[in-house]
Amino acid sequence: MLRNLHQVLGLSVGLWAALAGLSGSVLVFSDAIDRGLNPQLLRVAPQALPPDVDAAVAAVQARFPDTPLQALRLPDAADAALVFRVGEDDAVFNVFVDPYTAEVLGTRDQYGGAMGLLWDLHVHLLAGELGETVAGVLALFLLGMVISGVVLWWPGRGRMASGFKLRWSAPLLPRLYNLHRVAGALTWPLLLVPVVTGIMLVFHGPITAALLATLGGPRADLPKMLPGAETVTATSRAPLSQLLARADAALPGAHLVSVKFPQRADEPAVVRQRFAANSHPNGRSFVAIHPRSGAVLKVHDWRTAGLGVRASDYKYPLHIGTAFGLPGRLLVLAIGLLPALLLGTGGYVWWRRRRAPAARFQAQYQSQS
Repeated sequence: MLRNLHQVLGLSVGLWAALAGLSGSVLVFSDAIDRGLNPQLLRVAPQALPPDVDAAVAAVQARFPDTPLQALRLPDAADAALVFRVGEDDAVFNVFVDPYTAEVLGTRDQYGGAMGLLWDLHVHLLAGELGETVAGVLALFLLGMVISGVVLWWPGRGRMASGFKLRWSAPLLPRLYNLHRVAGALTWPLLLVPVVTGIMLVFHGPITAALLATLGGPRADLPKMLPGAETVTATSRAPLSQLLARADAALPGAHLVSVKFPQRADEPAVVRQRFAANSHPNGRSFVAIHPRSGAVLKVHDWRTAGLGVRASDYKYPLHIGTAFGLPGRLLVLAIGLLPALLLGTGGYVWWRRRRAPAARFQAQYQSQS
């Protein structure tokens, strides 16, 4: 029964796992690939001057006067463009701006371009939040498939060496079956990392709550509203450069990553920052700022966060490999190829066994043991 369950999961969930693994392998280096494919949007001529974020904001607002600014991704290199996310509801797109000249370089849909489409497929199955939830459920089934595969492979105490023996001299079908078993036995601990962290990312709400309850907080509870429900109009907001300077002073030594603009008149601005020791590529330190006065309302410093928060924050760096630098990213790239290998070997064996008597296949396999 367990073998039948493993086969059913392998032939159904395994197809999605192969797609998710292959797309994840490419996405490990998506930023570099995207810049290579779209230099006209993402690359600028570096200058000695600091980025003029205020002129860039004015340029975007002038080009799209009736479209709200949602967020801004600050450049991570001297030749990188500013990336504004603008729009609302389903009409969200990115605007790319030269940080030195404030020239609008172009626009692109939120999930536009090859890497954006691949990211939307990997995370959302091209179906929004519903697709993301479906992917999380499929990952739970994949976890069951990995565990059942280990149980089926288990050779018994005292026979572990036989479980890792490759039978290259066997006929093709038993040889592929043996390769499938050994490859799964060798790689299942590695497969668990992206599977478990992927589940944690999809169902981050309840999982983060559980980590906080067991390992402690506090969490990054930034204020949702301004003190006293004060309202701020668009014309009364302080220049963005001033808000960034206040946030930079609040967390000295951190790198400014992005800004979330207020979407309502009583919301603060939130600046996201990253310390060099934080393996999360976007950083997990935040500063909430009053958008008119520039007063710092609250600071969440990743370095002083509780164990539960830091454990929760670690799931994304583990999932994409940045937790261990370039070697970790290369390892994640290799792991992403494994589901396709296991699907190919397992699927071919299943198909051929349906055409040949199972007893004859079993006899061939055992004769090579």
